[in-house]
Amino acid sequence: MGLLPGRRAYWAALGAMVGALAVGGIAWADIPDAGVIHGCFKTVGGGLRVIDTSAGGTCNASETPLDWNQTGPTGAKGSTGAAGSTGPAGPSSVFVRALGGGDVPNDPATIGSLPLPAGKFLITAKLEVFPASVSDTDVFWEVECSLVAGSDGDAAAEADDTSDFHFSREGTMSMMVAHEFTDPGTADVDCFDRGDRSGPSDADFSDLVITAIATGDIHRP
Repeated sequence: MGLLPGRRAYWAALGAMVGALAVGGIAWADIPDAGVIHGCFKTVGGGLRVIDTSAGGTCNASETPLDWNQTGPTGAKGSTGAAGSTGPAGPSSVFVRALGGGDVPNDPATIGSLPLPAGKFLITAKLEVFPASVSDTDVFWEVECSLVAGSDGDAAAEADDTSDFHFSREGTMSMMVAHEFTDPGTADVDCFDRGDRSGPSDADFSDLVITAIATGDIHRP
């Protein structure tokens, strides 16, 4: 039994569609061609189309052939250059301890300490010293102090006696030291009155303040 005209037209159209898909599949399989895409750029108008050279596709006389890779080339690996300039220093940490005053001991002793964490510090200490009594006419005092941080230290001295009648004179003592603590430690102020040591100390101190500023590298030229 033969096919009706409508049926023959249907199967003919279906066969044409399958054939077109098959050809299209072959074309897509060859585009790109081993990773290279072939195209034609129309000189006038700027149209661009892709061709399959394996299927005989060519550019027209009015077109310029263009080829490009499906995947771009790998960029060159960066090389390690010279170190850049040192950036600005970050904010510093400041440690401060106000320790007031008291009697200056006759023998060397610590009169105040500032606990510090591990790190590099610029440390200062300041205090006022003065005679213990302004009514005693036989007063001689000479205070010597040291600011000690580990193996680093600085010393200062302040003296007064009856020959100048400076019984009420105050002296300011300042010290400074730079030190790196590999472990937590303390900055200590050690003082003593090396004047008349036959009796009680003839000197007092007040306004002792120890300050430490965290810093970068410590240079000792």
